Formats: sequence, C-alpha cells, structure tokens
Amino acid sequence: MTSSEIPSEYLSHLERQGFVLDAKIGKGASGGVYSALQPRLNRKVAVKFFDSAFIRDDTAMQKRFAREARLLAKFQHPGIPFIITEGSVKSVIGDVPYFVMEFIHGQSLRERLDKEHKLELHIAIEYASQILNALAYAHSHSVIHRDLKPGNIMIDQRGRCFLIDFSIGVSVKHSPGLTRATSLGEQLGTTAYMSPEQIEDSSTVDLRTDLFSMGVVLIEMLTGRTDRTNIARSLSTFPRNVIAAIEIACAPDLSDRVRTADDFLRSLRGNFRFELPSALPALAICANLKCPDADWTENGYYRGPNVKQESTDSFCTGCGHQLNYQCRGCGAPTQNTPHCGSCGAELFCRPECMTCGSWLTKEFMDDRGAHGCRKCIGTTKATKSSARSSTKVAPSFADMDDDIPF
Repeated sequence: MTSSEIPSEYLSHLERQGFVLDAKIGKGASGGVYSALQPRLNRKVAVKFFDSAFIRDDTAMQKRFAREARLLAKFQHPGIPFIITEGSVKSVIGDVPYFVMEFIHGQSLRERLDKEHKLELHIAIEYASQILNALAYAHSHSVIHRDLKPGNIMIDQRGRCFLIDFSIGVSVKHSPGLTRATSLGEQLGTTAYMSPEQIEDSSTVDLRTDLFSMGVVLIEMLTGRTDRTNIARSLSTFPRNVIAAIEIACAPDLSDRVRTADDFLRSLRGNFRFELPSALPALAICANLKCPDADWTENGYYRGPNVKQESTDSFCTGCGHQLNYQCRGCGAPTQNTPHCGSCGAELFCRPECMTCGSWLTKEFMDDRGAHGCRKCIGTTKATKSSARSSTKVAPSFADMDDDIPF
C-alpha cells in the first residue's frame, strides 16, 4: 500500500501530530502497521492502528491494544521498541486507536529462518541471549509476553534483536489498565511455541511460559524445526550445556522448568563469549588486513585498519568483513589502538616485515612478512643486478619508499 492508498483521515490526523505516513508495512491481529516520518526530528517511526474489521468491535481486544501501549510505555530497554505517543483517529468506522513507536530497520527472525532454514550455533546463542535479556527486563516489571515466536523477534542491520508485539502481554502484578483481560480457559498465542499450561489456559500462566517459548525458538534456530519430542537426540551435535539449558527450559512440568530468564541465559552461555552489538552508534574497526578502505599509504603500505566513527553497521561497507565493536577479551568498547586499554588484548593487527620491520603491501599480507616484503625483495634484486653490472648503482631505501618506517 502506497501513501496514496492510506486512508485520508489517517494521513491528515497524523500530519497534525507531526508524522507523515508513508506506507503500510505489516498487518497484525489488531490491524495495520505503517511506516512514517517525523520531520521535526528527521527519524522514521512505526504507527500501529486498531482497525481490523474482524475485531474492532471486540471489547477485550480493544483493551489488549490499549494495554500494549501502556506496557511499552513502562519499558526502557534497547531490546524492546519504545513508545512515542498514542491517540485515536476519527474515521467512517468510528474512533480508531493508534500508537506511534520506534521503527526497527531490519527483518524478522521468521523471515531469516524462512530463507536460511537454520542458523549457526554462535549466531543462535547470540540472538537468544539478547532476547532473554529483554525478557529478563520485562519479567522484572512483572510483564509476560505470551507470544514469543520468530515472527515477534526483529533483527536490525547490526544484528541487534528486538522483542516486539506485546499485544497479548499481561502484567501479573496488579496495575490499572495492565492486568489480565483473558477469560478462564481461553487460549492465546501461537500453538507451536506455547507451553502446555498456556495451551490449556492462557489466563493463569506465569513468567515461565515465555521461557518455554524461547526454548522452542532456540530449537528452531538450531534445527529448522520446532519438534521437541527428543531434544537430546535432535541437538546431539551441539554442546552439552546448550542441550541441557534447552531441555530445562522446555520441561513440560513447571516444577522442572528453569525459573528465570537470567538462569536460562547463564546455563545457555556456558563457556561461550559473545560480541553483542552496541545499542548506540559507536566506534567500529574492520580488522581485515586487505580491506580497500583501510589506512593505506600513497605507495600501498598498510598503516592501520578501517576505523568507522559513530558506526551502526554490522559489516564493513568496503570489504564485507564483520565490524568489531567490543574487545573480544573483556567486552570493553573498541578503541583506535592496537591493544585494549582495559585488558591489553589485541584489537587489531598492524603487521610488519619480519626481516626489516617495514610496513607491508597487500601481496605480502598472507604470510605477515615472514619471507620479506616489497622493500627487502626489491633491494635484494637491485643489489644482485648491481653486482652483475658495475655501471648500475643499487637504489637506497630512501629512493624506494619514504613514507614507511623501519
């Protein structure tokens, strides 16, 4: 749907509020989701409307829609989209509630799995870690999501994960407008990812139902399927701590299940170390020694890596190599220095010739100067040639390249 097809009352109302609707980007149970521009801040936002013809007269669904905005308004977490404002549009079908929220530039985990079928272990663990961190935050505010699935996980261009769509989320702690609006015995959620107790009665579940769902999502990321008939067998090629963590998360009996998102996260990580992307633009380094955007001298010698200030990319635009935002040793932010100021670990390599100490050109990068460099080899050839002809004089180092050190 283009801007010309968006209801005119939507366009005019949102424009008065400072937003220019652009296009319809999705459709959920409650209605349409649109992208929009907020010109005064020059940023893109998302606008969610309660305008589905099937449920707009459903009082319970109206309450859930209003509750979602209030739930999001409580949160300030980098893995949960923030709410900007809310309101209602007068239209031919009556008042249409809406709320404006953060726009996520990226794709859903569902879209990625549909393309790739399954993910590598370290990527799946990283994504699960980010979502468990967001769940731990939501749970600390006594909020249950109740519909955790790949379609409700967004991944941006830097690999940051966002937990979206709290439309059937509830607060287990009494708070006006946030507590349960679910009838006894009612089933809400997506069956393939729901815990046994949620399938039986969505109105009485606790925080552990989200952990069960996260376990199923992780199984799908690793195997391409949601089958949990024999978790140990289907995950037999993966580390034991990963298998054990998922088995406990997906335990049918609540008393056997992991109790908190933090516990799930600790057992899942085991000995893994993760380079989770920063929530804000930050200094990033491309460690590829042959990156065309690296710091090269006029004569083609590698002086240092490609350093991107205030970067928000996951990969280098010059060579496609993954950008580093954190020290792999201690997790501190990267710096424009070869070694981390916090732990001393190497952040990037500036290789030098092992014979003369000169910087290197691309053709000598593969062996890191172990067999000489352009300068060494060029001088050796020139010396041999001079020995054969007394009329020729071997060039000095200064005659060859004066922009490199020794």
